[in-house]
Order: sequence, then C-alpha cells, then structure tokens
Amino acid sequence: MKRRRSFNPKMLFATLSAGLLATVGIFSASTAAVAASEEIVVDQEFVFDGVKGASLGTSGSKFAQPFIPSSSGTLDSITLDVWTIGEYEFGEVNIHTISADNVISEDPIPGGNGVTSFATWPNDPDVATATATFSMRPELSTGQRYVIIVDPRPTQNPSAYGASFPMVFSGNTDYALRVQSGDTWGPFWITGHIYFSIRFAVPIPDSEVIPEAPTVTPASDCGVRGSVNLPTQDGVKFVQVGDGDEVTVTATPEDGYMFPRDALATWTLDVRPTVCPPTIVAVSPSEPILTEATCEAPGSVATVKQDGITYTVTGSQARTVVTATAQAGYEFPAATKTEWTFDLSKLTCGDPTPTKHPVPNPSTLANTGVEAVPSGIWIGVLLASAGAATTALMSIRRTRSISKQ
Repeated sequence: MKRRRSFNPKMLFATLSAGLLATVGIFSASTAAVAASEEIVVDQEFVFDGVKGASLGTSGSKFAQPFIPSSSGTLDSITLDVWTIGEYEFGEVNIHTISADNVISEDPIPGGNGVTSFATWPNDPDVATATATFSMRPELSTGQRYVIIVDPRPTQNPSAYGASFPMVFSGNTDYALRVQSGDTWGPFWITGHIYFSIRFAVPIPDSEVIPEAPTVTPASDCGVRGSVNLPTQDGVKFVQVGDGDEVTVTATPEDGYMFPRDALATWTLDVRPTVCPPTIVAVSPSEPILTEATCEAPGSVATVKQDGITYTVTGSQARTVVTATAQAGYEFPAATKTEWTFDLSKLTCGDPTPTKHPVPNPSTLANTGVEAVPSGIWIGVLLASAGAATTALMSIRRTRSISKQ
C-alpha cells in the first residue's frame, strides 16, 4: 500500500506567504468597492495521487475535517477527493468553527453553506472530485480553527451506503478527523485526514489610470459651435452631456481600473461659435428737401427716412447743417456727399431801395468841337452864372418895387 504525505506547512508558508499573507490588508471594507475582478488562489492543498490505500468509509455518519487557514481571506471553494464506489454524490458540505478543546459550533459560520458538484477523473473513473462552492464568500481568519462538515449520505438515497474518502497521514493532530455519533463528536480511530484543497477568492487590485482631458476643435465657419474630442483611452469611459455653448465631459474608470484620488475627471468645455462679422450694405444718402424762407416765415429742411442712415441737424437758422451718417452694417460709396448747409433766415421785405443813377463817363460825351473843361472849372462857371442871375433878378424886383411907389 502506497501512501503519499502531501502536507508540508513550511512549504505552504514559503510559497503562499508572499502572495496570500500580503492579501490580508486587501480584505478591508473598501476592497469590495474598488475591486473589479478576483482571482482564485490556493490557501492549502493535499493532493491525492490516485493510489488506493487507506480510506474513510462512512455509513451514514457525518464527519468533520479540521483545518487552519494559512492566511485570512474569503473562501471560494473546497474540494474533496472521493472514491466512486457506491452512491458517492452527497449534498451537504458546511464550514463550522472548532475550539482548541475540539468543541464544534452548532451552526455554520455566516455564508458557510456550500453547494457541491462532482466530476470523475478522466484517467480513473473510480475517483471523483467533489467541489463545494460558497457563493456567499465567508470570511476565514488565520489562527482560527475550522472544520469541514460532510454528510456523506447519497442525496437521492440517504439510507444507502455513503461515500468513501481516501486518507493521508500527516501526523498533524490539528487536522485529525472527527466523526459524529448521535449528537456527539469524537475522534476517528485513525489519526489522519482526507485529501482536500481550500481556495480563496482574492480581489485583483485595479490598474491605476489617469484620464486624459478632452479637447475642443473650433468650427471652421463662424456662427457654428466647436466640436468636442473625447479621448480613446484604455480603462476610461467618457460621457458628454449638454448641447449648448458649454458641455460637460465626465470620465469614469472601467472594470479593472481606478483613478488616483486627485485625478481630474470632470471638465466643462466652451464650444460657443465665433461671431460672424456683420454684412456691409452700401447705401447713399438723399439730399435734404429745402423749403425756401419767405417774408412771413423762415425756411426749413426735411430728410427722407432711409434704412441704415441717420440724419442730424445742427447749427443756427442762419447756418443750418444737415449731416448723414451710415449706421452699423452700412456704408456710403466713396465721394458721397454727406453734409449740406442752408440759410433758413426769414426774408426782410418792404424797405425802399434807393435809385442809383449812374454817373456818365466823360469819355462817352459827344464831341461838339469844344474842348472838354475840367469838372472843377465847369462848377466854377456854373456857380458864377448862378450868382449873376441872382443879382439881376434882385435888381429887377427892386426896380418894380420903386415904380410901384
């Protein structure tokens, strides 16, 4: 009979401590929130080589396989090697605690109820592997002693002979099998244990990634909003919200990734369009309409209302200035007259206008054969003639007066 002793605590510690013991801190309250996935690692394992030897035969009694986890962790599954003799497919595999004086807890630990499945070995149909899966992921602590309680009776035929389990003799009393007799648990007659494997579910730490910032490409045409460029980055999902002049982009990590605590993950982007320059329209001002002044009223000017032109009137009545100015979006052609000046004063009427007699030009008189006398001489002659005439007239009057006497 060949026996294989597979359990070596020192070897297990050397191979598992670097990975498993380091995971103790991972199983914190925050781990479940950030872990995107997990991997299954072996906490401890006793490998059956398939050689028929000593076995634990059962006849309806439950048995308990003690173990102590090599590290604290979350239980994923336990496998047990089973002989396929008889009806070996059993249903119940639970995890309980066991004290130092071998007292087994009455109830399983929270989440410690496993669901079993079976698979025969491809190269040996007389051997099967029973796997108990714990979907509730119970927490196991290093230093605490537990037991795997198995009810080996067939699920479909509980009164039939139960499954048989190959055994290994490790000499470790902490792993010595215990069986139930009625309501009492006691040691098995052989100080050994069955072949089993314990697997933990270890969260895989997320890969850290820093989200890239989105950018904006301005539109090539005025009046059109710019476009947002979302980065294409492994492990990052970008979501754009908003359709106005401002949009918000938010980055979230995908499964298996995480952002640093100080990473910027939200951006507000300005995508407003550039303002188009105004369209310039050519327009020509019209000359103001003048109403002439009269003797009764001053004159006035009026302007024609035109799109794009503002007319202003300044100055006084005697000098009224009308100016045309192009409004925004309009312009005047070159050399356009834009200013007019008017005298709107009331006319002064009824004042006589003196008649002006032109003085003859000596050079225009007719030639009488008499030389022209300078004007000064002519005046003297005229004055002398007038004096003589006056004297003669006075003499005549005086004579008439004497004769009347």
